Order: sequence, then structure tokens, then C-alpha cells
Amino acid sequence: MKSKVTIIIPIYNVEKYIERCVRSVLEQTLLDIEFIFVNDATQDNSVEILNRLIEEYPQRKKHIKIIHHKKNLGLSAARKTGIANSSGEYIGWVDSDDWIEKDMFRKMYAKAQTEDADIVCCNIYRDKKEGIFEEKYQYDEEDIDVVVEHPEWGIYSAMWNKLIRKDLYVKNDIYPLETISMWEDFAVTFRLRCVSKKTVILNECLYHYNNKNENSITGTKARRNLDDKLNCAEFLCKWLNGKLSDKNWIKMMQFFFQTKASLFYPPHYNLKVWRTALVESNKYIWKYTQVPLLKKIEYWAMIKLPFAIADKILKKHYGLK
Repeated sequence: MKSKVTIIIPIYNVEKYIERCVRSVLEQTLLDIEFIFVNDATQDNSVEILNRLIEEYPQRKKHIKIIHHKKNLGLSAARKTGIANSSGEYIGWVDSDDWIEKDMFRKMYAKAQTEDADIVCCNIYRDKKEGIFEEKYQYDEEDIDVVVEHPEWGIYSAMWNKLIRKDLYVKNDIYPLETISMWEDFAVTFRLRCVSKKTVILNECLYHYNNKNENSITGTKARRNLDDKLNCAEFLCKWLNGKLSDKNWIKMMQFFFQTKASLFYPPHYNLKVWRTALVESNKYIWKYTQVPLLKKIEYWAMIKLPFAIADKILKKHYGLK
């Protein structure tokens, strides 16, 4: 039987946070909700806690599915499992270390119905060690020009502050990429925002994003995340081909060019990868509005010079061996 909304909650090693999350989800004031918990082979007591909590909400039990992965497959795979098993007209997401306001999905679904929207977005509370901060949209509705101006970052690219029509995934064959971890949200939501016929903003903070347990990204992990970003950007660059106006295409090329910028400098310096990654973006250096003229000249020269000469110049400049 089709529900108004399916909420999908991937679970992996969140025993410290899951009770708050589950209670906030099961206490939603919207009654017609399907709940899908995807256990991505968690190694702690998260599922035991979940089962105990479900018993406290007997009115919700028949609307709950718990799907178990036999081995840990990662967040993108868990999201795909959730979508494949969902019956809702719309899909909402909650990360299992976050929590939501009790009327979040009632309000978002009502907005979707009133506006006949493919996507409804809400503002969020970002919970940090220093306190709780509001993060808000600066506009009320999105079109392709707005998407290109705000391609990635926080509330724009997140999945968890959006209610998305399921058909938008299915009819456009848009699903998470299992090959990346960093930017896994962005790889999905950017495409959905591009194909959405109507995306509207509900200007209320309804989602609590937990920043308190984030660790700093350094060393090998930082480089691995950079590689994920490059792979994601390469995928999106190909997907976007022919879908944008010339003006918006150049804006996206500038975004992709900036994505690989750290490869031009220590500690991630790698001129060979910098020159060959997102190669399409190298064509438009002179049109990038956010790049100073002298830097444009430097980038252009380091692309046009023979590799050995360019590499030697930059390594000497940075004091690299």
C-alpha cells in the first residue's frame, strides 16, 4: 500500500545517538508514513536499541521495515536499498545521528501538496560544540540558475533536509553512487535539483544536523576525500553535457575547476592529475569570473608548457623535491 511519505534512516555504529533520532522520527505528527531502517551491518548495539524503541510505539510497528545488509556496503548502498524498498509518494531522509522536529514531515508534505512540488527543502539547526546555529536558505524557490549558483555546500546539497518525489529518482534514473563516500549526497541531490520541475523552500528550521561528533580531516583521509570529489565532479560533468545554457555551463566548469585547485598546491600537489582531471574545465580559464587575471595566466601557462618544464617550475617555487 502506498504511503504519503517514506522516511529512510541508514544505520551504522550510532548507538550513542540513535534513540534521540528514532523517537523524533516515530513521533512525527504526520500519520501516513512508512519507516525504513537500513542496517548496514552495524557493529554496535544500534539495532538492539531500535528494536526496543519500536516496542514503545505499537501504532507504528506495521509501518516499519528493518532491512539488514549482510556486510557493510557504505552509505550510498544503504540509501539505494531504502529507495528500492520504499512505497511512499515522497521520500525523506534522516541520518541516524541527527534528529528532527515532530511536525517536520507534516509541514513538508503539506507544502509539497499545496505547491505541487517535486522537492521541498527546509532550513536546519546545526548542532555544534559551541552551540546551536540556524542555517537558512536565502530564497523561496529554486530554478536551474539558482542551482548552478549554489551547487554544493550544507543545506543545498544535503539529502536530509529535503522531501523528494519518488518518481524524480525513478523516472530520471538518479540513484546514489556507490563508488564514492565524500560528496555522496551532492552526486544525487544536484541531479535531482536540475531535473525538478518545481523546488520550493519551507522557511522553518526543522532538522537538527549533528556536528558534535565530526573529526578533523587530515592526511590520507583528506586526499581520499579529494579523489572522491574529483570522481564525483567527473561524473556530473558528463551527466550535465548538453543540459545547460552556455552561461550556466561555464559557471559549472568554474566550480569543477575549483574542485581540483588543491592539486596545484602543497600538500596535495600533483600537476599531472591537476592537468588531466576535469580536463573539460581547462578550456574556459579565461572566462572564470572568480579567478584573478594573474592566476589565470599562471594556470594557463602550467597547462600549455611541456609537463616536465611546468612541473620543475612549480616544484622549485614550492620548495618540493
